[in-house]
Amino acid sequence: MRMKSLYCLILTSVFFATAGCTHQMQVTNLQDYQVAQISGTGIDVAVASTDVSGDEALYFNAIVEALRRHPHVDAVRTNWSHEKVEERFSPCYMVSLDVTPTYEGSGDNWIITWPGCYIFTCAWAGYRYHVNAVTDMDIVPLERARETMLKCGVTPQQHNESLTCDFDLRHCDFARGFWSGSGWWMPGFGLHNIIVGIFFTEYEPKATQPFHQAADRVYGDYVANKIVEKLVTGGAEKYAQAIRE
Repeated sequence: MRMKSLYCLILTSVFFATAGCTHQMQVTNLQDYQVAQISGTGIDVAVASTDVSGDEALYFNAIVEALRRHPHVDAVRTNWSHEKVEERFSPCYMVSLDVTPTYEGSGDNWIITWPGCYIFTCAWAGYRYHVNAVTDMDIVPLERARETMLKCGVTPQQHNESLTCDFDLRHCDFARGFWSGSGWWMPGFGLHNIIVGIFFTEYEPKATQPFHQAADRVYGDYVANKIVEKLVTGGAEKYAQAIRE
């Protein structure tokens, strides 16, 4: 009975020790992409039809939601085509978006695992990851808006730009925290973490969802503001003012 109680005590201690080896998602350079959004006459934004799913759809939706709450935008329509005509919605440009995200680990994660396991580095520092999101924007003038834009003194022009957001992450989920902390209770004085650390240099897919929860609003606002800046530079505000007179 005593052995059984001791065994349960050891398992409970191991559980709570490893449960404490997690690190909440932290995007350490999120402030680099925080923007003061421009404002003015509300413009209509047409976003071209796109076929995205899974992770890429999260980036796309973050941009669209940011456009909808942007102070310089009156209305947003997605899956728009040149043939569409809608009352009280008059865009003068078509916006096409293509987001390519890449996820990377870090060689520093080996040190965090060993000898970092001895001081629970994964808990207070987290594992290091990088998310690189490249957003390609293609902004094309709509032919039916050309005459009005010319009357406003605006020459319609196509705009192309590629935005790169490189986020630095700190995160440790329960599974990595468990194996990193196993150096305290597995035989070998934690030396097995030398091997474990090699695997942990890779990106942990479980970090993706909490990353989106932490960064999507800032990312969306950043890209949306760039889109609006390009539209205003291309005469979208003057066009909106002209059709409302």
